[in-house]
Amino acid sequence: MRIRITNLIALLLMTAFTVNAQKFELGKVSMEELQETRHPREADAPAAILFERGSTYFSYNDNRGGFTMTTEVEVRIKIYTKEGYDWSNKKVLYFSGEIPGEKVEFSKAYSYNIVDGKIEKTKLKSDGEFNEKVNKLWSFKKITMPNVKEGTVIEYRYTIESPYVSTLPD
Repeated sequence: MRIRITNLIALLLMTAFTVNAQKFELGKVSMEELQETRHPREADAPAAILFERGSTYFSYNDNRGGFTMTTEVEVRIKIYTKEGYDWSNKKVLYFSGEIPGEKVEFSKAYSYNIVDGKIEKTKLKSDGEFNEKVNKLWSFKKITMPNVKEGTVIEYRYTIESPYVSTLPD
């Protein structure tokens, strides 16, 4: 009987605790992130991914002829040095060969800098988005973030909508 009570108490204690991970939201860049001049664990890093989260879900879409797989990815990157500027460019490969093909869209894409002691937010404009055909089946959707310099934090969300539900993204 004593063992059962001990097991019951242990089970209750284990279920009573909740774990809260860091909560990141796009658009909530802190002054501390912008003021950081080097990575805390790797001092010579030119840039660092501060946050990256992806999710995939399925839905039925009459307009696209059946089930659709949608993958959403949110990313926040800190640029520390000029060598890290390449991190302000992103390209996403997608299948464009058949109809219906895949569709890629970037949204909530901003660069953040400190200007006169305040956070300045610069939005990605349409002239920073490009489509590049790789061959007759594949294309890249590319972005180049605006106003990037040492100390910039960039963030963006991209969505890939695909009728090919049997091929899950990495």
